[in-house]
Amino acid sequence: MNEPNATPESRKFFDRLTFYHPTASGNGSAFRLSFHLRRPDEDRDSCFFVELASQKTVSSRSADGDRIRPTFDWAKKMTVKLGILEACEWLTVLEGRCDQVRGGKGLYHESSESTTILHFRRQADPSGFALDIVRKPKAEGGEVVKGHILFSEAEAIALRLTLQQAIGLLGLSDLLSRLLYSQPEK
Repeated sequence: MNEPNATPESRKFFDRLTFYHPTASGNGSAFRLSFHLRRPDEDRDSCFFVELASQKTVSSRSADGDRIRPTFDWAKKMTVKLGILEACEWLTVLEGRCDQVRGGKGLYHESSESTTILHFRRQADPSGFALDIVRKPKAEGGEVVKGHILFSEAEAIALRLTLQQAIGLLGLSDLLSRLLYSQPEK
């Protein structure tokens, strides 16, 4: 569903989970969670990237009657980097330990250009797990960008397992990183 195929050649381990929620009115969204394992030569921690894209086109039919799938605006997606502890904050909600991340305050991210807040919570009506992202530019007159997606119980299980397993890999991260990114000797 309009998902870009471009993966950096230098990154051999690139795993992601994607959910598409198109609507007939065109106000749906798509979500992608990617885990990035630190390479041995990098001076950074392993992390997750959350991406949220708005629906760009609705489903339709071609002149021949073939279905044309809806597309999502990945070029204008919102991307937020999650550290391991922030991913664990999501797990507290997914595992039922609390109803929302940080008591409803959300996860706060600040850059030189914008402030972004991620709210992640369990909700009763409609039932599921809601993610809201609000990005406010620091420049005057900049447009506030908002995104929303509601995960079903089944999607929440996939999200929980992805987060848990990726975090579990961190105990072996040095070994995995060397195995995945080392160049074979010639």
